[in-house]
Parts: sequence; C-alpha cells; structure tokens
Amino acid sequence: MKPRPDKPRVGFAGVGWIGRHRMEAILATGAVSAAAIADPSPAMLDEARALAPEAAALTRFEDLLAMDLDGVVIA
Repeated sequence: MKPRPDKPRVGFAGVGWIGRHRMEAILATGAVSAAAIADPSPAMLDEARALAPEAAALTRFEDLLAMDLDGVVIA
C-alpha cells in the first residue's frame, strides 16, 4: 500500500460553469487536492486546469474512476 498525501485526492467530473465554480470553492478551502478533472470538452478542461494545473486532465469519466482517488465531485 502506498502512503497517502496529507490531503484527500479528489477528482472533479463535469467542469462546465457550475462544476468549475464548485471546484473553485472546494479547492479554496484547502482541505483537498485536485488530482484529476474529467470533461469531454477540451475547452472546459482548459478552463478548469487554470484552477488546478497539477491535476490530470481526462476526457472519460471511466478514466477518472480508475485513478484510486479518495473522492469524486460530480457536477
């Protein structure tokens, strides 16, 4: 078992306007780290990556689920 980081690793699925604003609010708390972002739209992924440049950008929800995350926020 690999060691876990101090903060839960969270994925964000669906980062249109609502999802992106939800993601921004959650990340602003400092309680979690964004490990991945999933959205079929390259434009939405680009906008969300501005909030979490370290997060993996994925186009498929299935790929997000395969990442061994601590949680997923769906919008």
